[in-house]
Amino acid sequence: MPASNNYSDQDKVLVVRKDLSFLGTAGANKVFNCLIVALLVCVLANVVVLWTKGAFASFALASFLPLLFGALTIFGMSAASKLLSRRKRELIQLQNKLVNEPTDDICRDLQKIVSSCLALKHFEGAEFYSQKLLQQSALDPAERLDCLAESVLTLDCWVSKPGYHKKANYYLVWLFESSGTVAISGSRLRYVSKQISVDIDLADIREVSVGSHSRWLKPIPTSYIVLKFTECGVEQTVFLTPKTSNFDTIFDINAAVEVWLPRLRRACEGRIAMRAMNRLREQVPGLESSNEQAANPHNS
Repeated sequence: MPASNNYSDQDKVLVVRKDLSFLGTAGANKVFNCLIVALLVCVLANVVVLWTKGAFASFALASFLPLLFGALTIFGMSAASKLLSRRKRELIQLQNKLVNEPTDDICRDLQKIVSSCLALKHFEGAEFYSQKLLQQSALDPAERLDCLAESVLTLDCWVSKPGYHKKANYYLVWLFESSGTVAISGSRLRYVSKQISVDIDLADIREVSVGSHSRWLKPIPTSYIVLKFTECGVEQTVFLTPKTSNFDTIFDINAAVEVWLPRLRRACEGRIAMRAMNRLREQVPGLESSNEQAANPHNS
């Protein structure tokens, strides 16, 4: 795969906006808007209190309550997001363990993964592991596998296309065009949302690199994964920003990019090797399928 590149050459727009990195990269925009609304409510309440010549206590109460409500809302959303992120991390650990480590009860572990996928609305993964569970349940216990040869990795992402990074909405409202779940199997990468849909063979991805958002918007460098691929003969580009919650900090997101970048590269390289092996098998009949599996390393 080509070396990492910096895709930060978006149009420069003079927008002054505080970088709320301590609250989160994506959540910062929503929190910022909530705080603006709370402040406006405070101002209006104070105007009403002063107009009616209320006491100082009424003035202080009118200022305090909206800010308290805003703070409780922010902390409540953050706590819920952190709980959801814990479940996502546990799911990834289960998926990796079932592929890389032998298990004493594969049906039990598959059932756990299916339940976790359904709870997180990762339907692609739930369908895949449900099929594996049905296959293993139909076998005698002595014939069941102790680990899987393949898996589906499900990754929650913010996803955008280059054209969105040139729109006013990107600079003024929201850094990302859509939000959803990316499913990575042994051969394909799928992502479906109202704004963007991608369903491509991993072997058609010709570049996996790193980009960063405009420094006008994020003074602290904020990374994302750049995928360049060919679909129906047309070159396409999408930007993936891995996340565990809507309140991930910039540092959380940058760390997630560092983790998922090599995973995607290995998945693409494994699929390219698999495609080459399939072509070789067509030309040289009789090659062992184990050689083909060896050419497709597991996603870690």
